[in-house]
Amino acid sequence: MGEKLTLLADEVLIKEGEPSTEMYFLISGKLKVTKVINGEEKILGHITTGQLAGEMSFLDKKTRSANVVADGECEVLIIPPEKFEKVLYELPDWVRTLQNALISRLRKADEAFHK
Repeated sequence: MGEKLTLLADEVLIKEGEPSTEMYFLISGKLKVTKVINGEEKILGHITTGQLAGEMSFLDKKTRSANVVADGECEVLIIPPEKFEKVLYELPDWVRTLQNALISRLRKADEAFHK
């Protein structure tokens, strides 16, 4: 589906506020999700093997809502938009509708939480 990328400890994969160009599937390792809140960097959670990173902004085409940093050495699979869209458009229309509804709700909840 895409190419693999190896990250070393503390290497930034995603930077808050940047445009989204792809999403990532974590093959091995652990990623840390952080956000600057009131001038202080807070850890929001972790992404573990088998999970996605950057999917929210990838799907709704908005800027990245948080930072994602390698918590030790990691390997990710880069999923470019053209590959994902090809797979997505082979699915029924209701799947795209469901995806858009879920991402919209998640984005609103995320924005409300960080106000």
